[in-house]
Amino acid sequence: MQVNTLTRALLGWITFLGMSSVAKSFARITTPRCARAALWSRGWRQLSSKQQATSTSNSVARSSTYTYGLGWRNTRSGTSFHPNEPRCVRLRGGSVGTQMSTTATSDTTHTSPATVNDTPQHTKDESNALNRLRAIMSSHDVSALIIPSEEPHLSEYAPLAYRRRAFISAFTGSAGTALVTAGDDDEVGAAHLWTDGRYFLEASMQLSSDWVLQKSGVGDTPTLEQFLRDLVVRSAATNMRIGLDPMVHSTKFVHELQASFHEATGCELYFCDTNWIDDVWGLDRPPLPSSPFRIHPPQYAGLNISEKVSILLESMHTNGANLLVLSALDDVAWLFNLRASGDVPCCPVGVSYATLAAEEDTGTHQLTLYCEDTKIVDADVERQLRDANVRIRPYDSIVPDLQHYAALSLETNQQKVVWMDSATTNYALTRAVTPPANGNNKRPITILDKQCPIAPLKACKNPAELAGMKQAHYYDGAAMANFAGWLTNQLTQPNFRISEVELD
Repeated sequence: MQVNTLTRALLGWITFLGMSSVAKSFARITTPRCARAALWSRGWRQLSSKQQATSTSNSVARSSTYTYGLGWRNTRSGTSFHPNEPRCVRLRGGSVGTQMSTTATSDTTHTSPATVNDTPQHTKDESNALNRLRAIMSSHDVSALIIPSEEPHLSEYAPLAYRRRAFISAFTGSAGTALVTAGDDDEVGAAHLWTDGRYFLEASMQLSSDWVLQKSGVGDTPTLEQFLRDLVVRSAATNMRIGLDPMVHSTKFVHELQASFHEATGCELYFCDTNWIDDVWGLDRPPLPSSPFRIHPPQYAGLNISEKVSILLESMHTNGANLLVLSALDDVAWLFNLRASGDVPCCPVGVSYATLAAEEDTGTHQLTLYCEDTKIVDADVERQLRDANVRIRPYDSIVPDLQHYAALSLETNQQKVVWMDSATTNYALTRAVTPPANGNNKRPITILDKQCPIAPLKACKNPAELAGMKQAHYYDGAAMANFAGWLTNQLTQPNFRISEVELD
């Protein structure tokens, strides 16, 4: 291939990535400088100084650095595939813990951004882990356990301590759902993993022979719900239990699963009190995130906490809501003008929840932040929260507090409306505010299942945020121009070799 042709192709690819980042940034938290610009610059400097990137492992490590973003949630979007691809594959002697995280569809190949260097270490035997998990399932009379990629806040990229699906399966791609059944033979179903075409190659390399790869979107591959319904039909059990941890499944998913089993006889959902993967993981599990918060300066945020709360209270009043529950990490970060580095790789958010309670009768409100004490160690952070009259509660208190809110409503016979987006809120929180009906068959809590009011506020940016975005793209453009110039110059060198994977 001629140098000019290769250069034009690479520059076109770079331009496409830049345009994609601009489009995606409108749904993210505004930051004073685009992290991607700095990372591109750093990658350019590293390449130009070393002038070598021949190692696949090094290139994959660099590509993971470029996984910037703010907790985009997993949409499980569909992908087109080659019609002759097999819909599922029983792996035979798969390579566990492979460092090469190349993924592919029928016409594309790229590297999974969150699968190298920041993944759980697989120091256990996969078969033994499955056997121990099945022993726990048997003790609770559970026939199948659903293990998603998500964590309690349903972020796409989970902190290391919450990468349970990656631990039990050794598949480190960012999208996928595992199903472990009580049996280990093909008739019952063994252990299955659903993922899309981006990760077929990676999954086939990393899954062991204990697993069946279900290729979503290929041929007649059943969905997870369809597979479970078929499993109920094939099972000889009179009362089949499907287990799941309500803390890591969205309310929307649970409702859809319940609807799919509505007419199925002999099947029920079993909500685990704890996550059984953690019991199997044991002491090898990474520590829970504890990175401290830092202030997102007002000159970049545009609005302080009190001003943002006023906007949310007006929206709550319009929709008749008494309590707003915030679970998505980027929503919490936006409201409190806080950022953190370290909880989620490449995402400047901190693990936390928030609630905003409004009392129409008294005209008062209470804003509560649920996080660990280790996150509020900076004096400026503490002062900012105190000035906004924010109540700080332990992270694990969110469920008991919601249960208390519902119990108080039942005790005082007051109807309350709780605003919770079923797509971004885990089912454990929804369950906490929806206790059984009282003697009059009247529930004290009504769930307002509607998009979080913060989403449009993040999309329609204020003047300060717009200025910050423009400034970020100046840096971004300069970094990309520098990189393109370096690449054009390097491609003319006789001994220079680089692949698209190393360049990513």
